[in-house]
Amino acid sequence: MSEHLNYFTGSEREKQQRFCAVRARMFRPLLVLLDRTGITPNFLSFLSLLSMAGFVYFVPTNMLFALGFVLLHIFFDGIDGSLARYQDTASNAGALADICVDQGGLVIAVLTLIFYKMIDAFFGAWYLVMYIVMITFLVLLNRLGSPVRFAIRSKYFFYILLVLDLYTARSIVHPFLVLFACYMTVLNVHLFLRLRKLV
Repeated sequence: MSEHLNYFTGSEREKQQRFCAVRARMFRPLLVLLDRTGITPNFLSFLSLLSMAGFVYFVPTNMLFALGFVLLHIFFDGIDGSLARYQDTASNAGALADICVDQGGLVIAVLTLIFYKMIDAFFGAWYLVMYIVMITFLVLLNRLGSPVRFAIRSKYFFYILLVLDLYTARSIVHPFLVLFACYMTVLNVHLFLRLRKLV
């Protein structure tokens, strides 16, 4: 896994490898079926991104149902790499597509919520830009052989808070966006300075 493009920190790599192995065993019957029917990892990546269309459509009327499409997006995004490893077709090209689809889902989610005025436009955009910059820097640092030890990637926390926000009187998403936009800004400055020393 680590020889291909990825954004995992040094402290995550071993855990991620174990998680991938567990996931491959758990979904092996599905992977066998997908392989026999000619499904490719790239097709699963496409389905993952396409799933976010359901989120866009249902957000104004049924947030809980819309978040179900986020789960579908995460599921397809989670097994495309497993299928690539099962088919022995894992590559940097596939890893790049996987990373773009993964972050593309967040881009669609945040921009949709901004469009419908469900989150603050300024902090939503700030959070999104800093997140994409952070992922880009992490991939570059890993590629240059200098992974960072630790970084918080908050995307899944964001999705979880969207669910919790449905059942709370006061929004908890807004302070989350403010906190992590600030955190990632500081982190990205550090990552940028680290990159400058390597290039």
